[in-house]
Amino acid sequence: MIADGCNGIYFSAARACEIAIKTGKGRLTLPEEPGRYVTSRMSQHCFLALPIQIAHPMRVVDLPPHHADPFYRLLIVQSQIETLPLITKDEEIRRYEVETIW
Repeated sequence: MIADGCNGIYFSAARACEIAIKTGKGRLTLPEEPGRYVTSRMSQHCFLALPIQIAHPMRVVDLPPHHADPFYRLLIVQSQIETLPLITKDEEIRRYEVETIW
């Protein structure tokens, strides 16, 4: 799906934030600094940026507590509000009303 140039793949600012935080804490190692890495990979794969709108975090409070990770919770509401499927293998996300691929 990602390799098919016909699909518009969105990369959430929430995921970029998670990458930066994990790199800063030493929990994720990248071949270059996070800003350069994310930007170059988005360009290389023609990913579209999905910014965080005020409505996204405001709706997190309405989610059932199936998943505790705040970044995943934000991705779930972005998926719901923007009607975009999530590419994930996380089984907990399937408990929410959201389309998943993987």
